Amino acid sequence: MGFISFGSKIKNRRFDYVPRYYDPEKEEREARIKQYTKEYSESDTELAQSRIRASFRKKYRVKEDAYMSKSKKRSNRILMMVLVLLLIVCYIFLTEHLPRIVEFLEK
Repeated sequence: MGFISFGSKIKNRRFDYVPRYYDPEKEEREARIKQYTKEYSESDTELAQSRIRASFRKKYRVKEDAYMSKSKKRSNRILMMVLVLLLIVCYIFLTEHLPRIVEFLEK
């Protein structure tokens, strides 16, 4: 019964997605050029919207950069504390137990 089919065969799902290269810097540059070459008028809502979007992006980037630098500094401080702690532990271990280890190896 499985070999007999009364309808069309089930076809695989196909996607028509074509990957494209996206360059945000180029897009921002073109938007700025367009902004300055276009005749400014207060009734142009598209230009106003693009300026508002650009200002929001700029503020977000500044906050993101500040957060990243703050987190990097914190991470570096923690790493330095751990290294200093390990050095202290190694020094104490070697000063306390190295003579015993040397004695044991000499026997």
